[in-house]
Amino acid sequence: MLLELNNVSACYERARILHGLSLTLGEGDIGCLLGPSGSGKTTALRCIAGFEPVTEGEIRLAGELVSTPTTMHPAEVRGIGMVFQDYALLPHLTVRGNVEFGLHNARKPQRRERAEELLEAMGLAHHSDHYPHQLSGGQQQRVAIARALAPRPRLLLMDEPFSDLDIELRERLSMEVRELLKNDGITTLIVTHDQQEAFALADEIGVLHAGKLEQWSSAYDLYHRPRTRFVADFVGQGVMVPGEIAESGAVRIELGELRGETDRPLPPGTQVDVLLRPDDIIHDDNSSLTARVRNKAFRGSSISYTLESREGTKLLALVPSHHNHDIGDDIGIRLSSDHVVVFEKSPNA
Repeated sequence: MLLELNNVSACYERARILHGLSLTLGEGDIGCLLGPSGSGKTTALRCIAGFEPVTEGEIRLAGELVSTPTTMHPAEVRGIGMVFQDYALLPHLTVRGNVEFGLHNARKPQRRERAEELLEAMGLAHHSDHYPHQLSGGQQQRVAIARALAPRPRLLLMDEPFSDLDIELRERLSMEVRELLKNDGITTLIVTHDQQEAFALADEIGVLHAGKLEQWSSAYDLYHRPRTRFVADFVGQGVMVPGEIAESGAVRIELGELRGETDRPLPPGTQVDVLLRPDDIIHDDNSSLTARVRNKAFRGSSISYTLESREGTKLLALVPSHHNHDIGDDIGIRLSSDHVVVFEKSPNA
């Protein structure tokens, strides 16, 4: 493993920010820490970079111990590249000069060759003699990434790298950056609050909440197999509906029975909350089960419907946009779930 965090905790002015954070990242893998503001994402990144001490646990890079409560290797000897949210470009240097800045130990021809290689990959070859203020936000972010990649760091850290960009540019740049990182085999850890950005970039994603790692998994598992209620609520859309484990092992809810694989075995009669995603509710004009359209949002190829069952339960459904229904219409629906996510009700619920 290139990066290992073992039970890492960190404090700021006596307040604990990270609580026992453990994760691993292999050579060439792209990981992401995803969570809301204040969840500890940036603190984790700063501890890995060597900007902040850890109060418990240890951090290893390629097996080498770099941080413990009593040991802290300086940031400059860790071989880590860093991309900051505010780009941090040097305004008096050209685009090429900014990319070459991290290569001061290399000879001039090698510096120029590496800079031109990265600028070509980033689509900035025709802007190499421009200055940062002459570039758009997306172009400046490309320069910042190219500069961080120039010395071929063994680990690249990215702090909310696309947060200031519009949605369309963010999505396009995410895909371009992922391809570049994979082609160069650079191990990368990103922090973001944007789950679509995390899904587009990362091989593995860790959901942070109040300084604790709730789950470290693929995007698919976070969405379809959330281990905690927080992950279920934070990742994707969905609603919780009451249910009960039937004798057959199926999960009985007011809309019918869900017979897919259940993520946690529970005895018959157990009262549960069942997570229903929009893709678990299928539009079916021939179904006798109906729900009323309470709201709708047109999304081009699909329409996101907010529905209400006859019993008053809120449901979400994502339907092909040629099924265009008015608010107040009753539409046929059916359940379709290969994997059923349930959480046992607490005794006080």
